[in-house]
Amino acid sequence: MSDREALSIFLRSPVSMSMVDYLVVTTESVIRLKQETYSIKNLATVPLKTFINSLILHSNVQTNTLMSTLYFLVKLRGVLPPSATGIHASTHHRIFLGCLIVAAKTLNDSSPLNHHWASYTDGLLSLDDVNTLERELLGYFNWDLRIHTNDLLNILAPFLSPITYSLRESKNARITKFAPSLTVDKSPSQNSGHSKTAYCSVSSIPSLISSTSTNSVVTYTSTTEGGDFCHELNLRPLKLSARMALTNSKSILSSTHESELRPKCEHLISRELAT
Repeated sequence: MSDREALSIFLRSPVSMSMVDYLVVTTESVIRLKQETYSIKNLATVPLKTFINSLILHSNVQTNTLMSTLYFLVKLRGVLPPSATGIHASTHHRIFLGCLIVAAKTLNDSSPLNHHWASYTDGLLSLDDVNTLERELLGYFNWDLRIHTNDLLNILAPFLSPITYSLRESKNARITKFAPSLTVDKSPSQNSGHSKTAYCSVSSIPSLISSTSTNSVVTYTSTTEGGDFCHELNLRPLKLSARMALTNSKSILSSTHESELRPKCEHLISRELAT
């Protein structure tokens, strides 16, 4: 994904001299010129780099079109036989212009016409020359002008590698800057202590259902103004109803003296034991 992102960034960048130099080297590697052609070339034609710069200036070509020319140059180099040689001093100029025209017409809805391209050569090539080299290139490519992204990535690798590296470094820097801390706090949690204390306090609360409620032994404790008075009564079985117990308790609690409380308790006990 970073390679495609780098390609998108590169194709939007302005044309640079390093691109032109790379185009010159690639164009000269497509086909060799005959030995006697070099002397004629040096006298009759402008340097290839000057020719390419002139085409860029006249046509105002952008990076995406210019560097797609590199794709067709490499493709042409793979099509031509290794023994092929150029017989014209302008062979490299013709090859570059033909690949540039093909790239411009393939990628753009509107591009210069052939007579415009002929004028951009400053008299080096005529309109017939431009038409002829375009037809020859289409024949070499078998009219297959598709640009495969993976092949383009490989061809432009010298330009994309620094961009890809910069993107990865920026991404790693962002991850390092915004990554959350993974340190674990080993100090005892206060919440755990509270929960433990709460658990212990619950366990320390006695049960609301006392075992003595099921026994037949009932203990009455009464505090009066004269002192403490406690009676343990063994009732077998306890047959006081809820209503009787409520009535008797009210009558007993209404007594304020021990002398009055004792006869009433003895009377109640005797009556219950008799039943």
